[in-house]
Amino acid sequence: MDLRAQQAAIKDQLNVAFAGTVFTAQELPEVDADYQRAVPNPIAYVVYTGSSTIGHLSTDPVVQERKLKFNIECYGRLLYGPNGIFALRAIIETALIGFAPPNSKRLYLVSDEISRGEDSIWSHVYAFECITTIVQANLEDPIIVPSLKSIGSPSADFTTDYNTDYGEGKGINN
Repeated sequence: MDLRAQQAAIKDQLNVAFAGTVFTAQELPEVDADYQRAVPNPIAYVVYTGSSTIGHLSTDPVVQERKLKFNIECYGRLLYGPNGIFALRAIIETALIGFAPPNSKRLYLVSDEISRGEDSIWSHVYAFECITTIVQANLEDPIIVPSLKSIGSPSADFTTDYNTDYGEGKGINN
């Protein structure tokens, strides 16, 4: 399962919410040269950070719920004010709590943490999660419980003609 679609949808949802502000959202860059921390206006990086499965829902085929984890990493020079990390926080929470990325249930906030680096840059990291479902790829060889094979069989006839068995107007106890 390619999770880039969910990550991109989260980034797009943030950029819609950021319209008219100085804030921007990007997917976390692959190379350090493209990574910006000391920015004049706060930036929010979206990154898929892993997942865990939640047992399985059936035994044939294998169907599992998968908890996806996404971090929103925000960096900025200001903590307060209209261009500060706290203003960014209000927009992020409003935009993402309850947002459903493609093929997933709604996002919910797990935690967030603010810290200040030695370079006087504020960092605010949000941890969001949502649930998706994964299904085994090959469904050509299902396991069928032997006692259930005849249920769908055309020769299995479980109907009874009431009038033939009991006579018209008669019931079981008549």
